[in-house]
Amino acid sequence: ANSWDAPTYALLLGGALAGGVWRLSRREQWAWRRTILAMLAAAGQTVLVVVVGLALYLPFFLQFQPMVRGVGLVQTTDTVGQFVLLYGVALFVVITLLVGLATIVLTRGYLRYRHVVRSGAVVASLVILILLLGGWTFQEPLRPPGWSLRALLALLIVAGLVLLFVARLRDEEWTLLWLATVGLMVALGVEFVFIRDHLAGDPYSQRMNTVFKFGYQTWALLMVAAAAALPGALRLVRRLGDAPLSFWLIIFGGLVATAAVYPVAALPSRLNLRFAEHPGLTLDGLAFLQRAEYTHAEGERQYTIALRDDHAGIAWLNQNIPGLQVVFHSEREFYRAYGMRIAANTGLPTILGNLHENEQRPEALVAARARDAATLLNTPDTATAVRLLAQYGVDYVYIGPAERAFSDPAGLLKWNEMVGQALDVAWQQGTVTIYRVRDGLNPVQTASPAAAPLPVPTPPAVDTELESVEAQHAADPASGPLAFDLGGRYMRANRPADALRVLRTAAAANTRDIGLHHMLGDVESFLGHKDEAIAAWRKAVEIERSPGTLLKLGVELTKFGEWAEAEAALQEAARLDPNFTEATFSLAELYRMRNGEGDRERAAQAYEQYLAVAKPDAPWRAVAEDWLRELRKP
Repeated sequence: ANSWDAPTYALLLGGALAGGVWRLSRREQWAWRRTILAMLAAAGQTVLVVVVGLALYLPFFLQFQPMVRGVGLVQTTDTVGQFVLLYGVALFVVITLLVGLATIVLTRGYLRYRHVVRSGAVVASLVILILLLGGWTFQEPLRPPGWSLRALLALLIVAGLVLLFVARLRDEEWTLLWLATVGLMVALGVEFVFIRDHLAGDPYSQRMNTVFKFGYQTWALLMVAAAAALPGALRLVRRLGDAPLSFWLIIFGGLVATAAVYPVAALPSRLNLRFAEHPGLTLDGLAFLQRAEYTHAEGERQYTIALRDDHAGIAWLNQNIPGLQVVFHSEREFYRAYGMRIAANTGLPTILGNLHENEQRPEALVAARARDAATLLNTPDTATAVRLLAQYGVDYVYIGPAERAFSDPAGLLKWNEMVGQALDVAWQQGTVTIYRVRDGLNPVQTASPAAAPLPVPTPPAVDTELESVEAQHAADPASGPLAFDLGGRYMRANRPADALRVLRTAAAANTRDIGLHHMLGDVESFLGHKDEAIAAWRKAVEIERSPGTLLKLGVELTKFGEWAEAEAALQEAARLDPNFTEATFSLAELYRMRNGEGDRERAAQAYEQYLAVAKPDAPWRAVAEDWLRELRKP
């Protein structure tokens, strides 16, 4: 289930209820007053279902910060050919159903204005044929972009609605036709608008999630309608004689055969991606780890990683770690680098589940965690490691083959140096060592996560993709995603001046990109440009006055000693979302550091407020408890 399903299925439900009322009113010849009241009751039932559904998810929505920003107009639409490639089988059956039902309705005289509708049916059939052919035949500038698919879908929708509204159909016919019509409505909608999410700035992929999510709905509705309508469609075509039926079956068989190419071609392709050593048929989803090896390439560097020791390490964690204790491991993404294999296969939380996080949470907050996770893995400095372990409430550190492959060799040495002081070896086998973090690390001396300064880059490994990204950026210096990527790479390569250059240009061209302005502010701050940094963070708040952007502004202003504006920003963040514990904690930190008249009491009250709502395993709970004890001392 997905929240984007709600509008579609609310329409499906509401239309079905209203359609039932309408059909009953015509059959029993209700008065208009009774029909209108029944329609209002159907609308009320639909609203009630939606409200109850929202109420069930209310605890989630109260805590959720959506990363979407309204809708945008589609500039590059799909073609008829692309649509038929995806939905051709269902579309063919649906068109047959529409034409067949219209023919029956016209010949049986179920419509008042038969002569008008008959003429319209002939014209519509010709238009559909022209649109289907024109979708492939006509090229620019002979046709406006996307006109053929939009017109085809609109025509089919109108035909469906006319039949639903005025034709005397059997219940099963009406239901199938309504399913298909809603599916076509959803398909037409995504040809005009898209949901503005984190991809909105990229003209090539801005529609991706919209087409992805609503495409599922279109597929489900059209395929269910087509599957159920197939026997009826065959009966309708059979009425025309053997020759039309044979012709119809040839076309339908060709479409089905074309669709069947995918599983035939995809299965061997998928099998070729298997690990060479496959465990065979088993119900154990982790059995592959005992034999699997994979190669991961990053630029010109390649890593070969064997997972047999991970199999034993994951089993140990699953058997010996109760609850949801935090296990730190590689922050590399899941799909190819497989860095997230420990969290994925144990269910234990980690500092950052890299990949998709910045699509669901504010990019600046995710970027801060990504920097901290990379620093914790690669830094040779044990003091920095202790600070970050305490900051994120880490209970265990997992160093396995992936961590050894992706880490700076100097950073790996620190873990053994910390044994007996901050860590103890909990379990070890082959390339896997699991360290238990000792209780009593002093988190009071650590900075809050949001206030952590941009780290000074340690000498990095050579970024083999840097030249390629630089070339792409040179070709499109106004691209926000490219500038964001290149700016991060420059910072990791200890080239902040170059990062500043590309980010300033891109921020000027992408005035609504919050993440870009946040990164620009971080780099300006890193270079000591206080006024420019604050201006960039303020700009992010102007773009979207949300708890996340206000928190970022307030925390950064606190570091510069801009107490009044920082306090106002953090108070507004807490007011916008009373459950936003980061804002409450950051206010407590501000009062404690400002230490003006009455601030000691304000800090204590803010820490108490944070502790009252923060989860038991919240990362800054121990910090707040220690400072509260300190502030409450007589």
